[in-house]
Amino acid sequence: MEFRINRPDGTVRILMGQGKAVDAVGNNPAYMAGTVQDITERKRADEERRLSEQRQSLHVEQTPLAVIEFDLDGRVREWNPAARTIFGFSREEAIGQHLSFIVPVAIRRHIDGVRAETVAQRGGVRSTNENITKDGRTIRCEWVNTSLVGPDGRPIGMASLAQDVTQRTRAEEERAKLETQLRQAQKMESVGRLAGGVAHD
Repeated sequence: MEFRINRPDGTVRILMGQGKAVDAVGNNPAYMAGTVQDITERKRADEERRLSEQRQSLHVEQTPLAVIEFDLDGRVREWNPAARTIFGFSREEAIGQHLSFIVPVAIRRHIDGVRAETVAQRGGVRSTNENITKDGRTIRCEWVNTSLVGPDGRPIGMASLAQDVTQRTRAEEERAKLETQLRQAQKMESVGRLAGGVAHD
């Protein structure tokens, strides 16, 4: 059994007691024999690990970034709610799928290269590329990929964070286009002034 004790110095410790009744005469136990072990630090470590896992789970569930894990073959092992929001596929639909199900045919070979590069190294690999949603739309996503390593140090897959930057990219392209048009208009205005000045002279 586990139980708590209050020590004379005011600290609380958690103990694990194990024992058995020692039979002296018939069914009348004469005494208990056993051991008591202080498991306070282990319980504290277990609680910290549980809280850490809970926090990590909350981050994964609530982050606006798609959190996706792939095995060494490129098949989905984890798919969070943001991934569903971005790509349209439910977790049940995505688990077990090869990563190509959200990648346009034209760049699948390139993406396979990114995956192989990521798994082969420990650092993160960034990429920005087009992706396909469940309803057939083409979106643009920024990806940060990193290898997943097992206890023996060998790669076991890839973890990815993805963000839909389609609107931002369009806005940047539109701004660049407007800036180009503005520069062109300013050049034409300067040329017009120069031409007007020459004509006046």
